Amino acid sequence: MSEGQTLTLAFLELAPAAAADVLQKLTADQAAAFLETVPTRLAAPALSAMKQWNAARCLEQLSAPRAAAALRQIPFHEAAGLIRLIAPTHREALLEELPAAFAARLQRALQYLPDQVGAWADTQVPILRSDETVRDALRAMRESTVAVSHVFLEDRDTGRFAGLLGTRDLLGAVPGVTLAELPILRMEPIDNRQPLRTIAADRRWDEALYLPIVGRRRNVLGGLSRSALRRALRDTRAGDHAMGHTLLGQLIGALLITCAGLYKLGLGQHRAPPILPGGNAGER
Repeated sequence: MSEGQTLTLAFLELAPAAAADVLQKLTADQAAAFLETVPTRLAAPALSAMKQWNAARCLEQLSAPRAAAALRQIPFHEAAGLIRLIAPTHREALLEELPAAFAARLQRALQYLPDQVGAWADTQVPILRSDETVRDALRAMRESTVAVSHVFLEDRDTGRFAGLLGTRDLLGAVPGVTLAELPILRMEPIDNRQPLRTIAADRRWDEALYLPIVGRRRNVLGGLSRSALRRALRDTRAGDHAMGHTLLGQLIGALLITCAGLYKLGLGQHRAPPILPGGNAGER
């Protein structure tokens, strides 16, 4: 091992937070290529110290076995947050590499009802901290797989949702300026458990193509697009319609069974032997 490699590994081991800052200045594929070459016990703390959106993009670029090994060495609540931000195709491959019990715990943490906002979140919308620069935001936009009108901001200290920044403002800004210095659109985010129907006519759609979705700690989990909302409402209505037909069929079936039973009961009473004077039906 060269002296440079020794120093690099020592840096990762002794200062994972500082290493995370360096890794976040690289593109996701560059950071992943580096982490593929170091022991998982050193890669995991650096990933844990990264901003979750950046770490998720990096995990998507790692091989599934390596990403799974890193997740196993990260505290569970952080691993659940990361797996939620990973694109579904990468997520499935990663879960297959994990021990069954651990994968099942993560899948339970991911579960939503079909009509809840969180079930339709797009995790590719860039999420940045308020102390990052315009240059960082532009790089995140290039790495994102979706075209967005805004990026989401989290507070540097609390990690809570802090607002939105328009892409026009970013494209026209000085690269070294921090995002906190730009005009931030303040908007109340959507809770990930909120029913879809409650936001179908929301006036916030007039301001952004994606609305921010947050978790219990008001950390950003992704965005809900208008197209996803339309698709979700269509699918859930179809599900409700099918369920209605199923329920109606069950009710009709139950009614027919009840009618048949009453008919048989009536038929049995009609065929019963007559009651003789001074006796009962059981006497002959």
